Amino acid sequence: MGDYIADQLIGQGSFARVYRAYHKATHQAVAIKSINRDLLSSEKLMANLEQEIKILKSLKHPNIVRFYEVMVTVCR
Repeated sequence: MGDYIADQLIGQGSFARVYRAYHKATHQAVAIKSINRDLLSSEKLMANLEQEIKILKSLKHPNIVRFYEVMVTVCR
């Protein structure tokens, strides 16, 4: 997963899976949301995902996980 090492699956649904992971260089714990590949061709889903990203970027609170980046990878 790019610069991250997935450690544990912490949640999943019909849309995506969420993993606890660690940054390879800093060892910082992060959450990674992995979208189901079959859904990536849906324009409506992609619009919803873009909206979710905008909202996540705007949230700043000590009790909310901080949003860092979007990365696109193809898993086989």
